[in-house]
Amino acid sequence: MAESSTTKSIYLEVRFAILQGAYRPGQILDRNELCQVYGCKSAIVVDALNVLVHEGYLDIPKRGVFGVRTWSTVEVNDLFDIRATMMAMAAARAAERRTDLEVGILGRALEFAAPFDYSDADATERFITSCAGLQNMVVQMARVSTISEIARSMGPNALFRKSVWSQNPRQLNNMWKRMEQTCQAIAHRDANDAHVRMTEFVEATRAPLLVSLKTLPSAAWPEFPAISRINCSITVNDCRYGPGDREVGLDGRTIPFGAHQSRQ
Repeated sequence: MAESSTTKSIYLEVRFAILQGAYRPGQILDRNELCQVYGCKSAIVVDALNVLVHEGYLDIPKRGVFGVRTWSTVEVNDLFDIRATMMAMAAARAAERRTDLEVGILGRALEFAAPFDYSDADATERFITSCAGLQNMVVQMARVSTISEIARSMGPNALFRKSVWSQNPRQLNNMWKRMEQTCQAIAHRDANDAHVRMTEFVEATRAPLLVSLKTLPSAAWPEFPAISRINCSITVNDCRYGPGDREVGLDGRTIPFGAHQSRQ
């Protein structure tokens, strides 16, 4: 249990440090330093970092090395073009194939999530996990096996959180409105409107993310950041963020720590 708790702490704090810019794109995270800071074995650190690789926060530029992933504008645009097309298709198919039970579950999920007070970190986190969960529900309701299989790769968790962190409350409310409209169209069996509203939702996440990528400082930073415990509390664009928790991917899975991952 202690190892599991430590693994999650490393995961949450490294994720938070990346999102707030303490660890910059391209920087290498020193595993030995992480072990010293968190007082744990290398295997525990690797278990946490491997999950961050799966979710798009880190990459492995060479064997045994973990670096903060750099997302280019071209890469993000290509990914969002694919995601917009496939998620819109999923929403349309969900509208055609949904059951009354599924519509009831969607309605309850919307009702229990909102309203959001973004000055409260727990409420902001509820926004993130609710949006992630609703998107996965739409994917599952579509009953298109191809979309389910590639859902995670076309919508990495990291890009969704980065997009949320780049927005203000007005923009986040606009995102939520598009999600509500998508779910309403599904409930009314309006495939065309579901297609349009889901496309709008995806586009509402793309634009702020691209702006945030363009505003990254141009100055070079050290290859290795100073590793330290992170105070996971910050206000960005009038929204309060804490350490949060883990959200599902578009495919509905939450990658378990240490599962099917090599300890490099």
